[in-house]
Amino acid sequence: MVMDTNGSTRARRRAGPRLGAAAAAMMVAVALVTAAAPAWAGGRAAPQRVDDLPAGKLKQQLQTTAQRATEAGYGAGLIKHPVAEALRAFERARGAIAAGDQLHAAQLRALADRWAQLATTLVRAAAAEKKADQQQKRAQQLNTKRQRAQLLLAEQQASLGRLRAALKAAEQRLEKQRQSNAAAEAARVTGDDNKAYAKRRKPVHKQRRNRKHRRNRKGPR
Repeated sequence: MVMDTNGSTRARRRAGPRLGAAAAAMMVAVALVTAAAPAWAGGRAAPQRVDDLPAGKLKQQLQTTAQRATEAGYGAGLIKHPVAEALRAFERARGAIAAGDQLHAAQLRALADRWAQLATTLVRAAAAEKKADQQQKRAQQLNTKRQRAQLLLAEQQASLGRLRAALKAAEQRLEKQRQSNAAAEAARVTGDDNKAYAKRRKPVHKQRRNRKHRRNRKGPR
């Protein structure tokens, strides 16, 4: 597990830890076989290509592994060393068989098979690491999209809050305007009523004044 700067964790599959045990076992086997093999076992040149091997399990495994490595885009360099060692061990096994040393021949054939298995393991480990890298990139992309979505949601919520505040202020202004209009209308109606009442009372008042004026002109009886 590796901790990044944001505090999140990410899993990285590495080929090294996966191949440590296999490589160690391979080195031990090479050392044992090399120490036990007679001088003639290493005197012949190893086959230069996988295609030079006779038909069999070893050739098929190496060809399949090489094809997978090529299809995955790793190239021949990834498995160059284990393939070369497998070819060398196979040729030494043939030399042991030719010399009648069946024991060392079997050990050398087993060693060739182990080198072939190591090549296959290298390709699988590289594929696993590549897949882990792709998953990590996808996770980072998803995390970026999530952060953008959160920012967009926060902006929308802030915009909605501003709209609600503006709507509330508008409603308050409309309510004040309504109350003001209602008060003005009530004042206008009250004023009109007072004027109408005054108009109705004015002729009676004049009539009484005219009657009093006429009595004053006639004098006392």
